[in-house]
Amino acid sequence: MKTLTITEMKGYFPHVMRDTLEGHKMYRISSQEGSVILMSEEDFESLRETVELLSLPHFKESVQEAKEDIKSGRLYSIEEVLGGI
Repeated sequence: MKTLTITEMKGYFPHVMRDTLEGHKMYRISSQEGSVILMSEEDFESLRETVELLSLPHFKESVQEAKEDIKSGRLYSIEEVLGGI
């Protein structure tokens, strides 16, 4: 993650905005008062969803169990799952 001062940010804003939106890059913008992070709304929402999922009880175990099922061939076809809907 690249760090820019607030003064540098003023001069590079269009470039930084494009990098953030198109390249999924994050920037740390620093000033004497502190720092903030600039990221796209899409990346922010993705991060929020990930945090929400990881906060669910037993989510990690469920993912691990699914990986083991796939590895051992315990799978269902789309037809089996949807049952001819």
